[in-house]
Amino acid sequence: MKSFVSWSGGKDCMYALHMFLKNKKNSVSCLLNMCSADGKRSGSHRLSSRLIQLQAEAMHIPVVQQPIEEDNYERSFKKVITGLKEQGVDSGVFGDIYLQEHRDWIERVCHETGIIPVFPLWKKDTEELISGFIAKGFKSVVVAVNKEKLPRQKDRQ
Repeated sequence: MKSFVSWSGGKDCMYALHMFLKNKKNSVSCLLNMCSADGKRSGSHRLSSRLIQLQAEAMHIPVVQQPIEEDNYERSFKKVITGLKEQGVDSGVFGDIYLQEHRDWIERVCHETGIIPVFPLWKKDTEELISGFIAKGFKSVVVAVNKEKLPRQKDRQ
């Protein structure tokens, strides 16, 4: 399979990439990162687009950063994967583990564009996944936090 990897910059997509490439018949043409209309931030975790570029450079894998046009994620996603298909890409790798609604959306959109969706981490035990991630020597770094989810300052110990 010649695939793109749906790339958020996080640990799940990294581990999905690793698991996909364990099969020597598989290859990755690029990382696909959906980003803000101005191209400055990733669409999923709001990371700096430059950080995503640095990740791709470190792995020697090209990155495609597709701006989300007019707040229409689906149209923008279909546009870019259709272009990748025209370049010989036949599949997309996704790091989803358990959100069925999101998987359903991915499967529908991929089917409509002729791309085969691949989910190397789907329904795997999350404790086993993180243990495997660490055992393989991967490390993750917290680079973004939703301050709304943190306790107020006086509640912190």
